[in-house]
Amino acid sequence: VDVYKDRRFSRKHSTLDALKVMLLANGLEMHGGPFEAVVRYLSLLTDVPFFAVRHPLIRNQRSFSEITQRNSDGGIESKTSWRLNLPPITYLVDFFFDPKAPSPRLWLTFNNLSALRAILRSRGSQEVVILWSIDFVPTKSSNYLIQRTYKSLDKYVHNRVSQHWEVSQIALEARIAESGAARSGLHKVVPMGIWSEAFSDSSTERFLRRKVAYFGSVNERNGADMLGDIIIASFENELDLRFDIIGGGSKLDSLRARVSAAGASSKVTFYGFIENEMEAYRILGQATIAIAPFIDDDDSFTSYADPSKFKAYLAASLPILTSNVPPNVKQLESQGGARVLRSDSSASEYIEVILQMMENQDAWCENAE
Repeated sequence: VDVYKDRRFSRKHSTLDALKVMLLANGLEMHGGPFEAVVRYLSLLTDVPFFAVRHPLIRNQRSFSEITQRNSDGGIESKTSWRLNLPPITYLVDFFFDPKAPSPRLWLTFNNLSALRAILRSRGSQEVVILWSIDFVPTKSSNYLIQRTYKSLDKYVHNRVSQHWEVSQIALEARIAESGAARSGLHKVVPMGIWSEAFSDSSTERFLRRKVAYFGSVNERNGADMLGDIIIASFENELDLRFDIIGGGSKLDSLRARVSAAGASSKVTFYGFIENEMEAYRILGQATIAIAPFIDDDDSFTSYADPSKFKAYLAASLPILTSNVPPNVKQLESQGGARVLRSDSSASEYIEVILQMMENQDAWCENAE
């Protein structure tokens, strides 16, 4: 609504219930991103027509596109449409994906190609295109042509959308510097939030469970190998700890195999990806502390990100143990919400801090609050 008013459109289009919203994104089988939250919010606003399309992002996701829309009688309809999933080739297929989509007044996009599609399809000055970027990383490629093409697309899109949002200040400044886009007032920091009402278990019984939770994609960037080291070391040292791993990902199977080979399976519950986001949050809310052992990787967007898992952990009243890779960990630490270790810390250092975080119930309750 604020974006619409900024554009000084006619009054009849200056409120949300007068909009038709189109959302375009990639990332099936992922929780915590803004796409899901916006779709859920629009679903609660009974007078807002919207059409949301989400395509696969990585190869191990399912081969279909997911469509959610408000139908003619006001209800919410969800369906899937099969499509080949061979990224990055099929990103071009996504660009032309058009299942009888309506002409919106507002486009909310989450990557360059979807923003480009919105720009090219916009038919008048009264259509707003917003690009909400959540995964900035400086462009690096050994292929000069690919790098040049990506940078050209990035600059073109960021200079033509109605507004460009990033999830952190460091990402915003880096994006503007790289794309050459510097239109004052049209670039904003819009961090992600969380549906805090999903977490109902705030009892101190959680302290006694001595359970460490991990929530999110299980991949190299998020520290899957370190998770395995921590679990196995705690088992070999006969520590009274249990682990909940909530999420799928490229290293889930190898992590499960490592734990099994070490004989530590009884200490871990692997939930995999849980389709119902509220159920995933419910399980997360039963833990004692949460962990996020990000690794330092120049090719990862975590150094510029506002990790959604932090919001879920905080909403679940979970003290956080994390590495120093994300840009907002200092703020979390200064406000008592997290303990922060170096990204090159060992499993034994992580375990030492885990035990410290679980040794004093009064301190745990204070941090949880």
